[in-house]
Amino acid sequence: THHPEFTMIEWYRANETYETLMRDCEGLLRAVAKATGADVFRFRGRMSDPMKPFTRLSVAESFMQYCGIDILATVGKTNLLWKEALRVGITPHEGDGWEDIYFRIFQDLIEPKLGDGAPCILYDYPISMAALSRPKASDPRLAERFEIYVCGLELANAFGELTDAKEQR
Repeated sequence: THHPEFTMIEWYRANETYETLMRDCEGLLRAVAKATGADVFRFRGRMSDPMKPFTRLSVAESFMQYCGIDILATVGKTNLLWKEALRVGITPHEGDGWEDIYFRIFQDLIEPKLGDGAPCILYDYPISMAALSRPKASDPRLAERFEIYVCGLELANAFGELTDAKEQR
């Protein structure tokens, strides 16, 4: 979906939470819609209204809602996620690790459903899926990372940055 002339904006906020970044992104999408005169975003026959409250859905909630998979119970257990993938109609490939299977399920069964009607903020990724992201203080299995989806298309990827040099190494 990214063309050679694709341009990305990147910014940082010192001493702020990833929840603040979520609000920043909501405001940015609304400002873009207003500035361009778009009352809704449209993509491939779908619609998303940035003026409506954004849906907020954790990664764990998305796997449960769309696949009936307790994704956090499978972390580090490739065989368990392999079985769950087969149960929901996804066929892993020989040599697939946990992350590969995660992405097969996510890209086929979850991502296409995000951001219809209103944009969706998908947040709290398993820590292994969020390099350089800060672990979530209330649950270190998760990272302070989020993505924003509109009509099944990822528009933003952000995180609370890991600033512990020892842990980064």
